[in-house]
Amino acid sequence: MDDRNIVTIDLGTSKIAVGIAHISGGNIDVTYYKETPSGGIKRGAVFNESNVAGALKRALEEAKKTTGMEVFSAAVSMPRCYISQYRSQAKMALDPTMAISEEEIEALENIAKNECPVNESNGETVYCAIAQSFSDGEEFQIPLEEIIGLERESIEGNYKIFAGNKTSLTRIASAFSKAGVTDSKKYFTAVASAKAVLSTSQIESGVALVEIGGGVTSVSVYKNGILCYYGSIPFGGKSITNDIITCCNIGEHLAENLKKGYGICLPGNLLNYDEKVLRISGKTMGTDKEISVKFLSEIITARMNEIADAVLYMIQESGLADDLVSGIVLTGGGAELGNVCNLFKEKSGLPVSIGRHGRNLSINNEATGILETAGAATAGMILLAAEDFHVDCTRIATVTPETVIIEEEPATTEDEPGTVFDNGAKEDESVEDPGETETQVKGKERGRIIPAWEKLIFGRNGDTPEQKEQRELEKKRKEEEKQRKAEEKRRKEEEAKRKKAEKQQKEENKKEKDFIDNIFGYEEA
Repeated sequence: MDDRNIVTIDLGTSKIAVGIAHISGGNIDVTYYKETPSGGIKRGAVFNESNVAGALKRALEEAKKTTGMEVFSAAVSMPRCYISQYRSQAKMALDPTMAISEEEIEALENIAKNECPVNESNGETVYCAIAQSFSDGEEFQIPLEEIIGLERESIEGNYKIFAGNKTSLTRIASAFSKAGVTDSKKYFTAVASAKAVLSTSQIESGVALVEIGGGVTSVSVYKNGILCYYGSIPFGGKSITNDIITCCNIGEHLAENLKKGYGICLPGNLLNYDEKVLRISGKTMGTDKEISVKFLSEIITARMNEIADAVLYMIQESGLADDLVSGIVLTGGGAELGNVCNLFKEKSGLPVSIGRHGRNLSINNEATGILETAGAATAGMILLAAEDFHVDCTRIATVTPETVIIEEEPATTEDEPGTVFDNGAKEDESVEDPGETETQVKGKERGRIIPAWEKLIFGRNGDTPEQKEQRELEKKRKEEEKQRKAEEKRRKEEEAKRKKAEKQQKEENKKEKDFIDNIFGYEEA
């Protein structure tokens, strides 16, 4: 039986996310997930291998102390930005008496990769190849699920090739080597995130998956179950944080917490938050500082408008803007901002929703953070690795595992007054805050800062509609799984009864035949 641990590492501009999952048979049990600050990464790509190796070592050390497992290999995310797209065709002769297999499709894909006209002068290499259609010489536009099993003399495939900087992959390998880890598998994040977030009906009907990360915002357009287009821009949530730092004259840590706790788009739709003012005081500042939520919203909305405009341009560039029946799905850390769906909906005229994942994963208490939108890429890589990554990435560490999760201590500097949240504030600092909801307390227990706007918009003691919907969907899924198992058990019992009845009938028929043969057999002869 398949029994192993797989490890995935998402290298982001703002964070390094480590996920560990135990694979047993068909079950995927996520046992660990934690985000730690990254270093040496710009716009989603490694530029300082030593800094990345240091941040990676710290992240893996925390994982070892928590789980008691030492990581020696892992699957890792590829860079998200500066991706080129090419078309490539591949043709292969076959034995007409043999059915086409998955191995032959894989060989055809390798031919397409090798024949792809990537710009080698710019140091490009193939990141991913996606089959758009196949031809057997008689019919065209044959999908993958129909081509396997055919018996043909030849097969031709049309591929969309996504290529990126080869040096970026080399730097990932170098950083992993310095950290003492092997990068055993690299995943194109457009495929990984879609694997976790999108449903089969969405990718069939047409959907644009928008991932708003720290340093990169990407757009993946799916239609007829195929990734048809990928585009990205080199800014995201970190740019919003930098805007807050500049406009409010505060430190990075405080700006990031303000964005997470009080970040709302569309200042005209603030409702009872319109007059809210955050008052920050501290000895290092000398005087109190006041920042209105409306002003904060104006800063965030200006940058989000820029991101949305770029996203809509890429959707138009894909040529499938009129075919997105399922609209736009948002994921990544930036999708947690308040009113972000309304902003995209007003600009695009399309249905917009937040992508929720974890449907096919069993999540332990130490890994609940993976259910946040920032964990979509990690969840997707775990699902992909469970299918095609057949090695055990961990071994038992020599240290005694701790039973508690190490909580990150946010650093502060002389020019930074502190944080706007109780779990990070110092005695000489205070921020006006209406209190915490039960949802916020639970969020802190799993390492997430729950936005303060949630309690005013959705109620002081209630969860958000998305959280309620996620809980209801999970409950419904478990009930359906229970019913399915009960139905399967009932079907097996009925099948067993049917076989037993058939066996008894055959025995009775045999006895009757033997009786007739004994009496009339001589005359019949």
